[in-house]
This record gives sequence, structure tokens and C-alpha cells, in this order.
Amino acid sequence: MSTDISVQFERTRQLAAELDAEAAKVKQILEEETALMADIGGTWTGSAAEQFSQQYSEWNKEADEEAAALDKLCAAVHGGIDTLNSTETDVTGMFS
Repeated sequence: MSTDISVQFERTRQLAAELDAEAAKVKQILEEETALMADIGGTWTGSAAEQFSQQYSEWNKEADEEAAALDKLCAAVHGGIDTLNSTETDVTGMFS
């Protein structure tokens, strides 16, 4: 079993940047859908409006949770890359 660890830092940074871009796209879609849902809600009246409002509130909550999860994921990926890079720099410095 090999214990070698190899990381391609430039590639991981590129992939992290792609992840950030995709997360931003998803968050933009969530914002657009939330705005559309609000517009739709404005067309309802009576008990239908109340039901829609409840569903819209749940949608909004879940959209916010998804956006927060994406932010957390991106931060974790960047943190991992930074930790690996720092560790490699420290270890390399021990032998210089």
C-alpha cells in the first residue's frame, strides 16, 4: 500500500474556481426563481394566497439553506487547498 501523497495545487485551484463559478450560477438561479415565485404569489387571492404564501415561505427557507450549503462547501474546498499548500510549504522548508 502506497503512502505517497501528491497534490496538483494549480489544478485544485482551477477546479475550486470552477466550483465557485457553478455555485454562483446555482445561487443566481435560486434568486431568479424566488423572484418569479414572489410574482406568481401576487396573482393569488383569498385562501389560495394564504396557501401559496406558506409554500413560498418554505421555498425561500430551503433556497437560503441551499445557498448557505454551497457557500460552506466552497469555503471547505478552499480551506483544504490552503491547508495542503501550507503544509507542503512547511515540510519543504524543513529540508531546505
